[in-house]
Amino acid sequence: MNQKQIAMLAMSKTAFVHFDSQPSLWNIYPPLADVVNETRAFVDAFAQQGFTQAERVTIGHTSDKETQKKALLQLAFSLIMKIRPYAKKNGINVLLQAVDHSETALSRGAEAEIINRCQIIHDKGVEYLSKLTDHQVTTSGLDALQAAIYTFAPMTSQRNAIGKARTTTTANMETLLKNIRTGFELLDDLVPGLVANPDFVATYQQTRQVKTRNTPKDKTKAPTP
Repeated sequence: MNQKQIAMLAMSKTAFVHFDSQPSLWNIYPPLADVVNETRAFVDAFAQQGFTQAERVTIGHTSDKETQKKALLQLAFSLIMKIRPYAKKNGINVLLQAVDHSETALSRGAEAEIINRCQIIHDKGVEYLSKLTDHQVTTSGLDALQAAIYTFAPMTSQRNAIGKARTTTTANMETLLKNIRTGFELLDDLVPGLVANPDFVATYQQTRQVKTRNTPKDKTKAPTP
């Protein structure tokens, strides 16, 4: 991936973390929910295409890997904050042990440990889903966490596979990127048009700022994709 594509992917992941933090504010509107889900699918496919490129230069990979890790941890910790109070109140020690992690503890250890920790949190969310409705634990939120796990897991070992032959996926990635842009252009109208919570809308609009790194020879600000 080039820097512009990485920036677009980072923006997309941040936006979906925001959507997943308060699903009840938007998933009640079918036109909005449909575009969110469709655009998320394009983003996941785009990310996967980027991984299969197996770039021999690891700079972009490292940057995107950290972005994916951050997105994964945000989703997992958001779920912890919903499940942990239920476990404590109802004295479900097995559930509490599985999700009782501080934000720092959640990110501690080897990447394989982090992935395993997040997978356990996801699985417990699925197991107790019917009991956690009032705590805003949803199927879409759990699916988002699982997708983040699937996305991040291959990245942890990708640097060991950098020597593999590069698969040419540029054309397909451009098509996916176009679909992602179209999706967010629709969301730019749908979110303020349907969501009644002004703070949610304002935060969404902030996440839509795509940040790219300018080179020393080019001090101009890169346009938003």
